[in-house]
Amino acid sequence: MGPVLNGLIKLQSVENRLRAAKAKLARCRRSVIIQENQVRSLQSALEAKKEEAQLTKVQCDRLELELKSRDAEVNKLRASLNNAKTNKEYAAVLTMLNTTKADNSKIETQILELMKAIESDEEESAGIRQQIEEQKQLLEDIRKKADGSATEHEVEIA
Repeated sequence: MGPVLNGLIKLQSVENRLRAAKAKLARCRRSVIIQENQVRSLQSALEAKKEEAQLTKVQCDRLELELKSRDAEVNKLRASLNNAKTNKEYAAVLTMLNTTKADNSKIETQILELMKAIESDEEESAGIRQQIEEQKQLLEDIRKKADGSATEHEVEIA
C-alpha cells in the first residue's frame, strides 16, 4: 500500500500544479478580455458623445435658421413701421417689432448655450479619444505579457 499511496500523493501534487497553471492561464486571458471590454466601453461612450454633439449641432442649425427668418420679419416690420399712417397702427407695429426682437434675443441665448454644449461635447470627445489611445496601448502591453506568460503556463500544462 505504501507505493500506491506515494503514487497517489505525487499524482495529486501534479494535478494541483496543473490546476494552478490552468488558473494562471485563465487569469492571463481574463485580464486581456477585461482590457478589451474597457476599450469597447470607451469607444461606445465616444460614439454616444459624438451622436449627442451631432444632435446638438442640428438643433443649433435649426435655431439659426429660425433666427434668420425672424430677422427678415423684423426688417419687414421696420419697413411697415415707416409706412404706418396712424398712431394706433404705429404702436401696434412697434409692439410686434419689440416682441419679435425679444423672441430673437431668447433664440440667440439658446443658440449660444447650444454652442457651449457643442464645444463641451467636443472637448469631452477629445478626452475620451485620449483615454482610448491610452487603453489601447495598455491593452497591447497586457496582451504581450499575457502571451508570454500564457506560453509559459501552456508549457507547464503540457
